[in-house]
Amino acid sequence: MRISECGIKTVSGFRLNAKLETGFWGPGTLDPGLFLFGPVTVDFHLFSAACSFQAESETIVPVRLSENTTYYLIRMGSAWIKRQREQYHPRGKPLPPETRASLAPFFIPETLESVRIVRVPLIENPAFYGTLLTSRKIPLLDFRRAAGIVFVDTVLLSSRFLSGPPPLSLLFHEIVHVVQYRLLGVSEFSRRYVLGWVENGYRYEAIPLEQQAYSLTARYVQSQEEFSVDLEVEKTIPSCSGKEETTE
Repeated sequence: MRISECGIKTVSGFRLNAKLETGFWGPGTLDPGLFLFGPVTVDFHLFSAACSFQAESETIVPVRLSENTTYYLIRMGSAWIKRQREQYHPRGKPLPPETRASLAPFFIPETLESVRIVRVPLIENPAFYGTLLTSRKIPLLDFRRAAGIVFVDTVLLSSRFLSGPPPLSLLFHEIVHVVQYRLLGVSEFSRRYVLGWVENGYRYEAIPLEQQAYSLTARYVQSQEEFSVDLEVEKTIPSCSGKEETTE
């Protein structure tokens, strides 16, 4: 599937259209730290962006997922997150001192100390996608188009889109998710992510957890004022009692 069109949402709420092109990030493309799913050719700077996934050869008409299928996705998603974290965390490197210093006004020390960074050639889709893709029309998020993804506290960066140091805006976005994971736990994060996707028309940009991450990243990019991401997230996501703990 080739992504064919993207709706760009600015912080002021206006929507524009931009055509996606295959290839790597280069001059004149949108900062991959602000757009996580593939290159977008634009001649203007935007603070945040989101994309609706469309197949070039056909229009995907989503089926209405049953409750059983939805909770299957939640359960499998949670297990995938845990396995990916277990696989990649031992290989991860801490944030460089200069990056931690730049982000310190926005995150508590414990959050930044917990983050690990791993470079991968490509972010792979979960194995359980195969059955769903062949059995029904579900517009699943294609993580192979992602510049970055985080599993609990372990950030994977795709070399397909990022050849040099990752932009701070990308790391900021992913570390917002680290805070969400800490407050929710893996199972509740997976539940909210999947339900947010299903209940909002299978649109990545409408998932509340992503909306919060993009909103806080936009605030960081455009504002010179310091603020606490941990406190902002806690206002909307109270810590879940009884959530599972992540162990080494």
